[in-house]
Amino acid sequence: MSTLNSCAGESGADGTLITLTGVHSGLYRVDGIVAMLNSSRNTFGDLPGGHDLLY
Repeated sequence: MSTLNSCAGESGADGTLITLTGVHSGLYRVDGIVAMLNSSRNTFGDLPGGHDLLY
């Protein structure tokens, strides 16, 4: 499984292809930052919809 650090979207990884194994296995393309959430303030309900996978 390929891994990305938490700053991948900020460091220009847009367009990078990653392969995941397990429950959500498949080939995914990094599309950039869709939201920057804070675990102290935000909840599951703050996650944006319309994406196959959010990291």
